[in-house]
Amino acid sequence: MFYLNMIYPISREYLEELAAAAVHGGTMQNVQKVTDQYLSFISLEDDLFMLRRYSQESPFSFYAINDPSIEDRQMDELIDTIVKGLFSVCVTLTTVPIIKCKKGNAAALVAASMKCPVDSDQTMKCPVDEPFSRSNVIPPS
Repeated sequence: MFYLNMIYPISREYLEELAAAAVHGGTMQNVQKVTDQYLSFISLEDDLFMLRRYSQESPFSFYAINDPSIEDRQMDELIDTIVKGLFSVCVTLTTVPIIKCKKGNAAALVAASMKCPVDSDQTMKCPVDEPFSRSNVIPPS
C-alpha cells in the first residue's frame, strides 16, 4: 500500500506522469491515496514561521531579493518559492493574506503571483476558501 503525501501540490502534468508510471509498473492498485499537504514552510512557534532553511549557498535571502544584478530567471524562482510558502501558510491557517507593498517591487510580484487584486493604496487581499481564484476575491474595504 502506498500513501503519497506531497509537500506542495504537484502539477497536473507530473500527476499524470506519476499515474502513467504506476499503470506501467503495475502498481496502481497499491496507491491508496495522494494528498497535498501544503507544508512548504517551517513552523518555529505558534506565531512564527520561515519559508526556507537558510544556508550560505542559499539564493533565498533578503540580499537576493534586493540584489539589482539578479537575473530574471533567479528572481522568478525566488518569487515562486515565496508564493508557494505563503500559500501553504495561508491554507494551513485558513487565513486570508493581506499584502501591503509599493508598486513594482518583489512583494508586488509575490502578490501578483498569488493572484491578489490591488486597490488604490496597494493593499492586496486574497481568499483561501477556493485557493486564490479570481471569482472569490474579497473586495478591498
